[in-house]
Amino acid sequence: MIKYISILIIGFLYSIPCNATPESAFPVKNQIKITETTPVTDTLFYKMKRATNKENEVLLVLLHGYGSNENDLLGLARFFPKNYTIISARAPFTLRNGAYQWYQSTSKGTNFGGKASDLSTSQELIQKLVQKTQQQFHINADHTFISGFSQGANMSYQMGLLYPKLCKGIGVFSGVLFNSEKEKVIKENNIAVAIFIGHGTADNRIPESSATASNTWLTAHNFQTDFHTYEGMSHSISPKEMQDFIQFVSRNISN
Repeated sequence: MIKYISILIIGFLYSIPCNATPESAFPVKNQIKITETTPVTDTLFYKMKRATNKENEVLLVLLHGYGSNENDLLGLARFFPKNYTIISARAPFTLRNGAYQWYQSTSKGTNFGGKASDLSTSQELIQKLVQKTQQQFHINADHTFISGFSQGANMSYQMGLLYPKLCKGIGVFSGVLFNSEKEKVIKENNIAVAIFIGHGTADNRIPESSATASNTWLTAHNFQTDFHTYEGMSHSISPKEMQDFIQFVSRNISN
């Protein structure tokens, strides 16, 4: 067992592939205590790592990338302090066994987008899951963060910008703000939300330029962002990115 853990730590010195199948992304069996829920009609199936320290408890909701599932980001739980309750949700639309998506892509080149009805369905289900968990564990919105990778990152943008008072902030890991959502974002004007953006300079799926364009648009419209790029990182998540995100959460929890 000790040998196995050492191998995992060495692997993390590079990057975490988060758009692969659960088996290859980051295995969680026998490493993290997980509480598994049963699926219900009005919310999403998810897995949870409950905080072991309830003082100043933080709720972190993780949204996986295209073609993955709720297991994919659970490996990130080891990076976070003991006062984090971590929910890793499964997207509602099935591609095949074990593979899900938050929406059907309508992207053309670097004009990223998703099927409007799918986006609406996923937004509603994520909102219900967040509110249900907040009520269950008595965690306020100002201690709630919604984060995701790739498709999940794109959904995080929408949840933070279009649903005022749902969360304190969002973490966007290799994502982009859709042009189709910008008019609604301006209407909601939820400039109080804290926004962390992390992106690799070698991302070959969502180019760094698209992340930069999202950040430029947000700052031009008075949103406060914490924007980071990671030299040589592909479409993935790195340990340094997680360190930066944890510091971002800590700063905003204390505000």
